[in-house]
Amino acid sequence: MSKKDKFSTLINKVALGAGFLFLNSIIIYLIRFFYKLIISRHLGPENYGMFSLGLMFVNVFALLTTLGINNGIVKYIAHYNSLKDKNRVKGTILSSIKIPFIVSTISAILLIIFSDIISNQLFKNPSFKIILIIFSIGIPFFTILKILSKSFIAFKKPQYTIISSTFGKELILLILSILMITLGYSIISLSIIQILSVIIGLTIAFFIFNKKVFPLFSKEITPITQNKELLSFSLPLFFTAIFVDIMGWADTFFLGIYMNPSIVGIYNIALPLATTLGIFLTSFSSMVFPIISEMKAQRNYKEMGKIFSTVSRWIFLISFPIFIIIIFLPKTIIFNFFGKDYISGYNALAILASGYFINVITGPGIQVLKSFSKVKSIFIINSSLALFNVILNIILIPKYSLNGAAIATALSLIIREIIILYMTKKLIKFKYQKIYYLKYFISALIPSSILYYFISNYTHQITLTYLIILSIIFTTTYFIIVIILKGFNKDDIDIVTSLEKRTKINLSIIKKIMR
Repeated sequence: MSKKDKFSTLINKVALGAGFLFLNSIIIYLIRFFYKLIISRHLGPENYGMFSLGLMFVNVFALLTTLGINNGIVKYIAHYNSLKDKNRVKGTILSSIKIPFIVSTISAILLIIFSDIISNQLFKNPSFKIILIIFSIGIPFFTILKILSKSFIAFKKPQYTIISSTFGKELILLILSILMITLGYSIISLSIIQILSVIIGLTIAFFIFNKKVFPLFSKEITPITQNKELLSFSLPLFFTAIFVDIMGWADTFFLGIYMNPSIVGIYNIALPLATTLGIFLTSFSSMVFPIISEMKAQRNYKEMGKIFSTVSRWIFLISFPIFIIIIFLPKTIIFNFFGKDYISGYNALAILASGYFINVITGPGIQVLKSFSKVKSIFIINSSLALFNVILNIILIPKYSLNGAAIATALSLIIREIIILYMTKKLIKFKYQKIYYLKYFISALIPSSILYYFISNYTHQITLTYLIILSIIFTTTYFIIVIILKGFNKDDIDIVTSLEKRTKINLSIIKKIMR
């Protein structure tokens, strides 16, 4: 196989694999979006703010109490499974469940004990106490579900993660919440439903795992525990990753301290809308990492550079129209989806979208650093920027409220990505395909003019229906102009060819248009 054919094969794997993960990400995003939509409208900014703070605690502690074992389990299960060592496979699974379960249970008990102090003295909101207690009870269940989800991936059975987490937890949560809201139940009931859905998802995960993946409860297999090995591998990765999540939740935490729950609720509507842009980077990064790691092992840095620049271009191509729509219509988007009570978050949405757009379009640089084993560098970058983000939140939130939190997050993301991109450039030689980026910018000019016209003349008349139609017109026009300007190259056509072979669908017209 020639180098050119090999590159096409690799880039096709990235595209097709990322397409599958992207589809799953879209399903999760839509379920969560509709969930937040109905919850926020039903509760209002103040109660939704308290609800968001509760979710923050359960997510942060569920992450902390895994101790990074959710990453280590993938390595050790794959390793021992390849050796057909069922005893150590079972021991690895049991160790990965037992350790986080003990730590998460202790954390939940401590949170419940100190719930009064946290609610009254830290957030100065006595009503938050019962919400915090309910969410604290759910921490062990959230933690173990994270572990089992990674276990499915370790056994190369990601479809069971989708069944247990996406449909078992997320979809059930949405359905039960709609039922509770229809019956008129309050924030406490909706908080309990959160925990109940995780328990259901976890039950499904255990059942599928034991029946379809590995006989976890079989007495015929004697487990050989791997406590020391798991922790020694997982803890360094854990301390590296934790700072990214600190950066993700610091704004909500400090808004809860300095501002009222209503501000927290409004901000937590703007934040998930902005993070929509991150779906594309996450999907492609999951597929890029193993491929560029293979290229690194072969010292094939030229191919690494080509893959990096091609994937970065794809991410820009797809995310650019979404970014423009958010920047042009932040107030309209929030008003039509979440109502007038949340409309004051439109500036924060625009600021956050700018930060996440820069984060996305710089490409999967962090995956390149990982492939070069730059774990220490990643740790320094993440920890420094997390501290920087915390300092910015402390300075800006008291003065600028939710816009201050948005600036802190956006600025931290931009600086982080510039540093990562600089380091990536030093490790591999790559060139951004500038002519294609120019074509994408030109392609956005005409649809942007249409958006500007509507904003100037019909801002107050753009209903949800018109917003959706306008977005479809904008995106369609953008991609048509991209095609007219020949914004695709041979790599893109090869991907369509590969997709055609897999799906058995005749895509010759699309290929002809792209050519």
